[in-house]
Amino acid sequence: MELTLKQKTAFGIGAVGKDMVYALSASYVMYYYQDVLGLSASFVGVVLMAARFFDAFNDPFMGVLVAKTRTRWGRFRPWIFSGTLLNALVLYALFAAPVLDEAALMVYFSVVYILWGVTYTMMDIPYWSMIPAVTRTPKDRENLSMVGRTCAGVGSALIAMFTMLLVGALGGDSERAGFRWVALIVAAIFAVTELVCCISMKETTPSEMKTATVKEMFSALFRNDQAMVVVGSIVLINSALYLTSNFIIYFFKYDLGGAGWKATYCYFRKGKQFRLVASLDEKPGYTILRYDSGKALLTLERDCAGVEHPGGSVALFDLFFAEGGETEVFDGWFQAMGIKPRTEKKLAGYSSWYNRYQDITEDTIREDLTGCRSLLCLGDLFQIDDGWEPKVGDWLETDAQKFPHGLKGMVEEIHAAGFQAGLWLAPFVCEKDSALFRQHSDWLLKVDGAPWCCGCNWSSFYALDLDNPAVLDYLRRVFDRVLNDWGFDLVKLDFLYGAAPFGNARESRAARMYRAMELLRSWCGQKTILGCGVPVMPAFGLVDYCRVSCDVGLDWDDVWYMRLFHRERVSTKQAINNTLFRRQLNGRAYGSDPDVFFLREENCKLTAEQKRTLATVNALLGNVFLTSDMPSHYTDAQRAEYRRLRTLFEHATQVQVETENDRFYIRYLLDGTP
Repeated sequence: MELTLKQKTAFGIGAVGKDMVYALSASYVMYYYQDVLGLSASFVGVVLMAARFFDAFNDPFMGVLVAKTRTRWGRFRPWIFSGTLLNALVLYALFAAPVLDEAALMVYFSVVYILWGVTYTMMDIPYWSMIPAVTRTPKDRENLSMVGRTCAGVGSALIAMFTMLLVGALGGDSERAGFRWVALIVAAIFAVTELVCCISMKETTPSEMKTATVKEMFSALFRNDQAMVVVGSIVLINSALYLTSNFIIYFFKYDLGGAGWKATYCYFRKGKQFRLVASLDEKPGYTILRYDSGKALLTLERDCAGVEHPGGSVALFDLFFAEGGETEVFDGWFQAMGIKPRTEKKLAGYSSWYNRYQDITEDTIREDLTGCRSLLCLGDLFQIDDGWEPKVGDWLETDAQKFPHGLKGMVEEIHAAGFQAGLWLAPFVCEKDSALFRQHSDWLLKVDGAPWCCGCNWSSFYALDLDNPAVLDYLRRVFDRVLNDWGFDLVKLDFLYGAAPFGNARESRAARMYRAMELLRSWCGQKTILGCGVPVMPAFGLVDYCRVSCDVGLDWDDVWYMRLFHRERVSTKQAINNTLFRRQLNGRAYGSDPDVFFLREENCKLTAEQKRTLATVNALLGNVFLTSDMPSHYTDAQRAEYRRLRTLFEHATQVQVETENDRFYIRYLLDGTP
């Protein structure tokens, strides 16, 4: 009797679940206990190695035990079912370690990891050994083995693809909590899949077998040189698989992804005391600071790979270290750099982006301008964001359908209303559908002979080559037209990182970024620059205002699938965190732009409390206070709230951030009253 499709499917489902468990342990247990919980890499490695040696004796012993088993449910399924339940529990315990001191955690890990190996073997050995007992022909055995191996690969792939995404989505800022949830989910899937397998598979073939002892197994192996070659090959293959599965997360997270490190500066806080470690000069290469909280170890490195030095002495780092109050240490850092903000003036106003996005026209801009007349103050900013240009990169003309009369007349209307006129551009990139991309392929930055793609926005966008004189001439003409011919007072310059994704033999990518920012300042003269999408330090003292956060969203923390796939993404929650933790740059490096706030009800999913939190943080910790609401739609209550927030933005003094019971509090005086 041939196996049915139902039985093959059930066996494959079992393989998916059991290899999800195996892949989670094999790929992430070292990272979890070393990076998340803080145990030393050498200790974790020793435990993993000891477990593999233990398996060399445990696996054949388990095979003998299974072979001697006799039950009414068969020889194999009782072990599969009981081993699954035990292993699922131990898997959860493995990734849900309690809070312990280092010595206790070392004992806990050692015991639980060995138990995981024992219980996994209880299920895995009988799973594969069951094949002869549920098939009658060699062809059936081959087919069932192929189904199992294929589905096992699916289980491993699911873990590789989604584990860290789910850790971030479910755990938020806590990888420890994220791994606990992932282990619980995988354990539950594991139990269900093996239950399906046990119920569907029937041991139809009596499989009486003569069982060898463990000693006899090893003796037979050592007497067979061909078997030794096969076993040696398996050892090498599995060694490679273990190395790859354990180290790949470190490569993608630290080497490729850059997580776990901060550039330019970091600080440690205890109560009101701060310890600041900061770079004084980034041109030789970004200063990368990595902190291992488990070891209380701070390491520094320069991002200067590939840069050639002419010889002689070279300063590895130029650092500033200070300990004291928050104001004292950060004032000291900027004094040591000799950097002052270009302006201390606060900037309030309107941006078209976070309501209409690219769907703007002359009529919609006029509608919002009319609404702003009754809300904003004279001298405020009215900024036209993305959507006015034909395509990103084509900056010398406007979109003929949206703005058939150009922007010069629009600027005159904005000025007539008593506002400053602002315009969005992304000067160092162009999108694939732009005329610039089609007509000037030689202007694009090439990496290994191909244009460098910076991201998937628009039709995907590409970096321009700052070493090409034609590119510099084009951008010089763009800023002359925008600022002098059309008359804009401010430019919001976005995606600036596109200027310097890489360095070369002559300059680090940090030095290249500095050069790009200095070019922008020379082209803009004394006109106002609001920088965006630029590494922190190259913008110091060169832009008037600078974004210090990610983009806010119309909801709290983006949709669930974006949390799975994007570490750096649109998020109101993360924008507030960015503004909070970079607050010390405001008024020292430039005026900080924390992005916009919302008061509106339509086209916004934020709760009233979330909107109030965002607006209050922006008002107290930034020097830019913009909304993207349609002021003409404001109710009387919303107008009153805007006036309250505006008063807070303009008149709050002695603003301080304090922590109590793991919560942040912003304290300030308003008209002398706390």
